[in-house]
Amino acid sequence: MEKIINVKILNKSYSILIGKNYLKKIKLLFKDKNLSQNIFIVTDKNVYKYHKDYINRSFEFAKKLQLVIIDSTEKNKNLMTVEKIYSELIKNNFGRDTTIVGIGGGLIGDIAAYVASSYMRGISFVNIPTTLLAAVDASIGGKTGVNFSNIKNIIGTFYQPALVLNDSVFLSSLPEKEYLSGLGEVLKYKFITHKSFADSALLKNNVQELIGLSASVKANIVMLDEKELSLRKVLNLGHTFAHAFESVLDFKIKHGVAVAAGITAASYLSRLENLISEKKLIEFLNEISKFNIHPQLKNVDEEEVYSLMLSDKKNRDEKIKFVLPIDFGKIILDYEAAKINVINSIKLVKFFFGPV
Repeated sequence: MEKIINVKILNKSYSILIGKNYLKKIKLLFKDKNLSQNIFIVTDKNVYKYHKDYINRSFEFAKKLQLVIIDSTEKNKNLMTVEKIYSELIKNNFGRDTTIVGIGGGLIGDIAAYVASSYMRGISFVNIPTTLLAAVDASIGGKTGVNFSNIKNIIGTFYQPALVLNDSVFLSSLPEKEYLSGLGEVLKYKFITHKSFADSALLKNNVQELIGLSASVKANIVMLDEKELSLRKVLNLGHTFAHAFESVLDFKIKHGVAVAAGITAASYLSRLENLISEKKLIEFLNEISKFNIHPQLKNVDEEEVYSLMLSDKKNRDEKIKFVLPIDFGKIILDYEAAKINVINSIKLVKFFFGPV
């Protein structure tokens, strides 16, 4: 199955391509998009380990080619890594006529896109996601960024890619834990659209269908609200909790898994704030359970999580702004909750998942 999703934002339009062996067509795609063949690749060491020959053969057409390999850990998602990439670009005389290509998960995409948005005030960027999470979420919408002072993605920009290329060949080497992490973001789309979202794809374990369905939802939202001024905030469902969980656990929890935990916590918070009934909460929790994601939260300190949430970049007037579910397809934005209910929500989510 091949699918093309066109994203149109103001004066910027690009395509999200979904299929198999798409990287073999990269030369034609570069020509079609009039992209410079001075190519600087940022990739993950595991991706390059498993797909080195495929990547090298596909980019043989480049007039100039440089490759930087990064160990994709949250510890490396920082300005030091960005500086390393800047240094390589400058040392190898890459100018404004350069295309940066990110080949990896969401972390690689975020870093490479941030570099592209800031190097020489902005050069072309192509995103090639290699994980389910990156394919369904991180590669779409133009958010870039790095962590700073143990705060997730606090430094960043909005910068749209020239092209997003999903090649299922890369997913063949994806570990189970990475697949489950991707499902955390798919769960988010279920909550912000409808209860039956992606059920058939989940049952069939059809990764390309999951990507197509999820990418279509996010692309439509991004086209309506590029800079997250209103509607796009629904995509932050579960993320205020999730980013704090990641930080307090020293980034030893996968992002999508943290998102699943965050959506669960947000569901409990909706109930504690009397926004939903007990019946609706149970319905939410039953749907979450179907995804078979088990975050390890036993060592999470509730007060520390709350303190970290106070630093969330979505906050206004030093108040935590929550995105909370009311029903499938019905989300409340910028909700301010009582601290005691936030703390109790974290306690309840820890109990819900329990020790594994």
